[in-house]
Amino acid sequence: MICPRAYAAAVVSAARSAHSYEEPLIVAESIEIARSSARMGMLCELPTAPTLADLATGVARASDVTPRVWGHAQRLVRPASPRQARLVR
Repeated sequence: MICPRAYAAAVVSAARSAHSYEEPLIVAESIEIARSSARMGMLCELPTAPTLADLATGVARASDVTPRVWGHAQRLVRPASPRQARLVR
């Protein structure tokens, strides 16, 4: 589970409460990501709007990974906001 640092103690407490019949193994790590290194993936402009299924298939072929996607497979992929549309142009 990933959570903000401010919630870590409450999350650990909830995990222990949920497993009151046994002592769960809990490993808590603190991770810092520099703002300049945080990325949302790669942005690119596509010649046409693919379906979610076509986009996932193309990413899988190009990167040799299996992307995890959520949504209706036949829905067309488009920028979520006008600002994002400007980023890819």
